[in-house]
Amino acid sequence: MIFTVSVLIEGALSIYLPSIVSIIIVKRKGSSVTSDRKQIEDKLNRRDFCERLAKFIEENGTKEDGLTITLNGGYGSGKTIFLDLLEKKLSSEGKMTVVYHDCWKNSVIEEPLLSIIYSISEEMGVWKESLKKKGLKVAKQAGKFLLHKIVGEIPEADKDETALFDEIEEYNKLVGTFKEELGKIATEKNIVILFDEIDRCLPAYAIQILEKIKHIFDITGITCLIAVDNSQLEKTIETIFGQNTNVRGYLARFVDYDFDLPKAVEFENNLLMSKLKGRKSAKDMISILDCYGFELREKLKLFDMFTLYDSWLEPYVEDIMLAILKSIKLKDDKLFKEMEKASLVGPVSPTKFEDMMTVKLTKHLEEKRFFQKVPSLSPAMVKMMFLLAFREADRIERRALEAYMGDDHQRYLTTISDPSYTKMMKRVLKFINELS
Repeated sequence: MIFTVSVLIEGALSIYLPSIVSIIIVKRKGSSVTSDRKQIEDKLNRRDFCERLAKFIEENGTKEDGLTITLNGGYGSGKTIFLDLLEKKLSSEGKMTVVYHDCWKNSVIEEPLLSIIYSISEEMGVWKESLKKKGLKVAKQAGKFLLHKIVGEIPEADKDETALFDEIEEYNKLVGTFKEELGKIATEKNIVILFDEIDRCLPAYAIQILEKIKHIFDITGITCLIAVDNSQLEKTIETIFGQNTNVRGYLARFVDYDFDLPKAVEFENNLLMSKLKGRKSAKDMISILDCYGFELREKLKLFDMFTLYDSWLEPYVEDIMLAILKSIKLKDDKLFKEMEKASLVGPVSPTKFEDMMTVKLTKHLEEKRFFQKVPSLSPAMVKMMFLLAFREADRIERRALEAYMGDDHQRYLTTISDPSYTKMMKRVLKFINELS
């Protein structure tokens, strides 16, 4: 049965795979940099970094066993836009062949090597068809190993006890032939492969791509640049190999250099500030989101949500609470649920409430370097904000609260007689939960 299925699959691969691949593979011919992207990229002020990185690749791209670089940037930081700019820069002088490969869009193909080889061959001019044929043979041979994995057994020993080992030997030969030809091409014109969206792939698939880069493209004249969120990649490695894995040691096997994508702080802040026109809280709200490591795309979505909130009692205080609580909900849902519960607790003294919640909150914020990044707020002020909002005013003894807060916060204590202020916490929580 195994033999029959294997023959059928091999035959199907020979007949249909080339046409199937040409339909499924997501490829990009030439530069896809649109005029809008050029404009945004100029505003992001990354052109100088792009030129330095291009020069680095040109000077180091002839490394004997290939060059591998990771470009670290969080979700929504503009990695794809930057790769467009880098692709254009590297291609402009005609010294290199540049290949763009979207790992996530091509993940519909279970064997990543097939889609990678296809992306490469499409940019190889006169070598295109030859590389495709050799790559297809490699993929077909790899498909036999996939068959055994799916079926859960190897060919019966009494039929051919060395079948699997013969297949491995054949696979190694085919890979060697493919690498030899690709190496010859790279000696004439260096090749740069830009891997994008790897951190959107399933963990097992992402690891396969890393392994293939290491085993197949360790060739003189070939540079592999992987645009990735390092924090997500590290989680992927831990998911596959366990929490105690030496992640940095594992990545060191694949990566020669690691660069961070520069942040375009001024452009980002101006863009975000324009969404909250006239709200004096906007600058501090941006700083709060920075404390939690949100990238531009995430910040824009959050600020779109913040524009829907109509703060009406203490606009600055409500906005600050909104930004803090929404960030906590997205980054530390356990703490958020504790804060929701605390907002419903019966009458307690300020000291007891501090023990129960505000100490935990300020400790959490200190760990995020909140008070360094938002210098207009102090731990005492944040405690005061949430204490007044957490508790119904008529349930807190005013004398105890005054002693707890001290003389420096008298202007805030005057609001305690306003019953609407005491509804602030519930208003903010209700808004966040309705839009989550």
